[in-house]
Amino acid sequence: METNFEIIAKTFFGLEDVLAKELKDIGAKNIEIKNRAVGFFGDLEMLYKANLHLRTAIKILMPIAKFKVYDAETLYENVKKIEWDKYLRLENTFSVDASVFSVFKHTGYPALKTKDAKEIIGKIM
Repeated sequence: METNFEIIAKTFFGLEDVLAKELKDIGAKNIEIKNRAVGFFGDLEMLYKANLHLRTAIKILMPIAKFKVYDAETLYENVKKIEWDKYLRLENTFSVDASVFSVFKHTGYPALKTKDAKEIIGKIM
């Protein structure tokens, strides 16, 4: 795992500045306020600190891949490219929590396509 990696702390609308200050107080670097979230960089220790000390964060995310999605096919193909064995074993289960903006109308659909793509990889391995 990289020494420093991107971390995203999700929050409620209007609390982004408060969350950014909390992050600064615990020593986070490269803090960037986003829509209902604050991005920052840190190591594993910072990830643990964020989970323990942030009062206004709903959840702490560590992105494992980034790509643009134009339709169900680009989502499916990009999810298949993720090196899942770095994060999960074949016998593990996982959940997908999707947020949608414009390409998909329902959060369940991209979550389902993501799990489908990962399952195909699991059957090949």
